[in-house]
Amino acid sequence: MLERSSIVKPTKRKIPALICNGGRPMTVGIAACCKYKEKAAVVLCCDWQGTTYYGKGDYLRKLRNAGERTTAVIAGDITEADELLALSHRQIKAFEASEEEDFDLSVSNYLAALRAVTQQRRLQKIDHELKMTLGMSAEDFWKNGKQSLLEPEHQAVLGEIRKVDLGASIVLATLTGDWPEATLVTLDADGKVSWDDTYCAIGTGAVIAMGVLSRFNFTSQVQLEECLFRVLLAKRTAESDPNVGHPTSLEVRLADGPYVVTGEALIELQNAVGAAYKCPVLSLGKAFLKKE
Repeated sequence: MLERSSIVKPTKRKIPALICNGGRPMTVGIAACCKYKEKAAVVLCCDWQGTTYYGKGDYLRKLRNAGERTTAVIAGDITEADELLALSHRQIKAFEASEEEDFDLSVSNYLAALRAVTQQRRLQKIDHELKMTLGMSAEDFWKNGKQSLLEPEHQAVLGEIRKVDLGASIVLATLTGDWPEATLVTLDADGKVSWDDTYCAIGTGAVIAMGVLSRFNFTSQVQLEECLFRVLLAKRTAESDPNVGHPTSLEVRLADGPYVVTGEALIELQNAVGAAYKCPVLSLGKAFLKKE
């Protein structure tokens, strides 16, 4: 059912930046924990759609090898996501190599390190915007902004600073043979870093996908086949969001690396998901209506 996967590195093609800030298109990415042959596994799913100022197209791969034991799903501006991922590399590597016996403590340290990364990245973006618009660094603005600008201008700049976010969201799925289950960590565009239990979703289609997944009695003990069906169903339903494309990437992370579902198995899964949307033939009887 599974074949070895080769997750590509970030594309080097020159493409327009995705629209991402201020609630603009960010598509969908989903991750869910499960079991395969009594070992921990993670299902990772996303679309290929990219939205630019010039239109939409299904041409962006949104899965990344983020470490020896970590796969990332990204949503939002591809450049912003890759820069945030690059800043997180040292923290991911340290978490993978952690020998801390207390797993919860190890994850807590990981979250704290990633929060420092999101803060650093946001400060970098603010500094860049201020240099481009006012010709002064963030440090200069905090020290001399009030003296250099009129009060209305100063308040306007502060308002713009508050709007600056990370421009992308990332799910980090880490799994090793030493741990009983996978670790899912989400870095949201607003800078929030969270340890997700069992499943999570990012992007504009996330609310729809999470709504579908929450209908199931989801635990990390669910078998891979059923998890694949649930995740594909959530992705298919999320396509009702106009910013979520139909073409789908579907991969499975095991302790020894990433895998893809074989063609035959994928066809069976797609047929099962399609059947879930069809109304069965009903026989309600001749007198199933009554007058109010």
